[in-house]
Amino acid sequence: MSFSSSALTVLSGTIPTVTGLYDGCVVHANFNCYIIAPAASGKGVMTHAKKVAEVIHEKRLRIFKDKYEEYKGRTTKTGD
Repeated sequence: MSFSSSALTVLSGTIPTVTGLYDGCVVHANFNCYIIAPAASGKGVMTHAKKVAEVIHEKRLRIFKDKYEEYKGRTTKTGD
């Protein structure tokens, strides 16, 4: 249960553009998760949930860097 709760929490951070309306207010899809349990109860598995989002993060970072390099190339050419 700890892994699935923490994985959902981590994945909720990867969808910042998802919003909804609740009682007239804009709400975002971010979850918070607090897991309290005794020692040696399997909480360490939550560290693996980060790996779920690392793939998404790396892809977005690569896209950003490519677009930034393209932007820099266009601005230096037009600035000459």
